[in-house]
Formats: sequence, structure tokens, C-alpha cells
Amino acid sequence: MYNEFGNEFKERFHIVRRLGRGAFGIVYEAKQKSLDRRVAIKYQIERGSNQGQAKARFLREANILKDINHERIVRLYDAGFDGNIPYIVEEYLDGSPLDELLDDDGCLPLEQALLYTEQVAIGMAAAHAAGIFHRDIKPANIFVVKDKGVKILDFGLGKMEGRDATLTKTGQIVGTPAYAAPEQLHGLRPSASMDIYALGTMLWVFLVGEPPFPARKPNDLFRKMNESPETIRKLLPFMSSDLTSFVDACVSHDVKDRPQSMAEIVEIVHALRMKKALPKWWKKKLAKVEQVPASETQPVEVDSKPTASVDPIEKKEKSSPLSVPIPSGQPFPFAPQKTIRVATFLTLIIVSAGLFFAFFSQRSPQSLYPATNRALP
Repeated sequence: MYNEFGNEFKERFHIVRRLGRGAFGIVYEAKQKSLDRRVAIKYQIERGSNQGQAKARFLREANILKDINHERIVRLYDAGFDGNIPYIVEEYLDGSPLDELLDDDGCLPLEQALLYTEQVAIGMAAAHAAGIFHRDIKPANIFVVKDKGVKILDFGLGKMEGRDATLTKTGQIVGTPAYAAPEQLHGLRPSASMDIYALGTMLWVFLVGEPPFPARKPNDLFRKMNESPETIRKLLPFMSSDLTSFVDACVSHDVKDRPQSMAEIVEIVHALRMKKALPKWWKKKLAKVEQVPASETQPVEVDSKPTASVDPIEKKEKSSPLSVPIPSGQPFPFAPQKTIRVATFLTLIIVSAGLFFAFFSQRSPQSLYPATNRALP
């Protein structure tokens, strides 16, 4: 069994079972013989044209995780090569990915939703303090450990501020479109605000059952890049306005309207979870935002030279990343509003023509001519 491993690898690790598989690698439960401890090993399986890119992403994740030591982020034990195939050794986690714990409607109980959001924000605050952006926060990348809360997984798309080279093609999206911020879809430089938007989208999913823009087809992405979502306050009018205003702020198109750090999110969500008064500074900010008419909100500014891009799909899952090329320097090839107007006009023409032919097809041939008393020749 597992004959694909090299002798040196098998001397160090005993493979127990396969835990899962993605586009680039397989995750195994294993025993590290030298320390007699249970571990999880991510082993690259890509052998085709993407092998170089897959190897770079494995090494990037290892380099990111070695710089972080936090209880809310999966711990790195080791990394190496089996021949020329990279692998990562991480702590073994006993539990389930968060996306498998959602109910039949795709939601979570409110108390769990707030608790997990707070814990993810605590972990990402530590990552941001180390200059690291995740860029793919979503339920599938959050692991709920039995009796210990959550751990953040999969930093394969992570970005190390000022130190990381781009591994993907310019002009494409990086991350999972349904959770990516509008500026991330436009290809702007990675920022903490992108992770804040993704975390806000995840909380939206916990409450509603799906993201504000599900991104099931390309037009959903165009809408997301240029339109504001319907407020969650309208979708869930029975919920606390403090909660719904917070979620709406997190997924705002305007970066300035969002919380400005994960530390702010921790403070706000903790107050919501404990049913305490929100911080005064947050209430003051919300009051200013609500005074600005929706018509005056500014669209996301687009960098003429996008720097972010899309990596190929890493996991075969219901919310897996999509690769949708975007022309460099252009947010999208056409305006949705213009398309709607053109489609409406064409529809009216087609309907009118159909009524015209339907009307005359029901009349006799004689009725097509004007009435006359003259006999026809």
C-alpha cells in the first residue's frame, strides 16, 4: 500500500490512511516515527504542466506557516521533498471542516456563527500582524477541532507582504469568487480588507445560507464587481440591527465602510456574542455611513496594472475557486446595466412581431383586403 512513496519518506513516516484529496495534493493521516506522534501530511500529486506551480504553492504555504505560531492557525511541523515531490507535515486535527457542519439550509446557529467568526478573526489578526494575507477564507478552509474551537487551514494562496513573488498570471482572479472582495476580483494588491470582506461573507453564509453573490456563473462576478448586495437587514429583519449592520459593513463595496482590522472585528463580534453594547467608536462610524446616500457611494477604483490573479482549482468542492480571466486594466468587458437595456429592447421587438403575425394568421385571406362593392375581375 502507498508504494508511490520513496524509501527515505517511508523510513520517517508510517501512512495510516488518506484523509482527503484536492487538485494539487492528497492529505494523509500518518505517524512520525522519530517522535511517535500523529501528523497530517499534504503530499503533492500534480504531475502535469502545473507541477512547477503546485510545487511553488506547497513551498509558499510552508514558508508562511513557519512564520506563524498561533492556536487558531494550523501548526507546521516539517516540510521536505520525497525525491522531487514536496510535502508538508502539519499537526493532526480531530474534527470536521466547517463547511460540513452547516445545516441543510447552509446555516449555523447564531451562537456558533458568532463564536467561530470571532475565533477566525483572532487567528487572522495574528497573521496580519506578521504581514500575511490569507486571500481564501471560506468555510472549507476552517477546521472545527473537537472541544478546541477552530483552526485556519490552507495558506496556499497566502501572500507575504513585501516578500512574496506572484505565482499566477496577471489579469486573473485569485481565491474563491463567492468570498473574494470586489477589489480582489479587480486584481488590486492584497490587503487585510480583502480577508475582512471574506470573513464577513462567511458570517453572511452562516446566517442566510449562501453568499450575497453566489458566483455560480460569470455574470454573478460582474454584478459583484459593480453592484452592492441587497442588505442582510432586509433579508433578516427579525435579527438584531447591531448584527445586520455589522455584516453589511463587512461586505461593503467601499473599503472605508468596513472594519479596518481583524482586531476591530474581534471587539465587535465579542460584544455581539456576549450581548453587550457595541463599542462607541463603531456606533459613531455606522452613523456616518448611514448618513451617506446610496447614490453617492463610490465604485471600487481599478488599478491599471492588476497584480493579483487566479490559481487553478485546488479543491473539488461546492465552493471551489473559479478561474475567470479578466482583461488587464478593464474591470469587465461590458456594463450589466447596458446589457439589460439592450436585452429589454430586443425582447419588446420580438414580442411585438409575434403578436403581429399571430393576429393576422387568425384572419381569413379575404379579410386582408379592404371591403368593396365592386366585383373582382
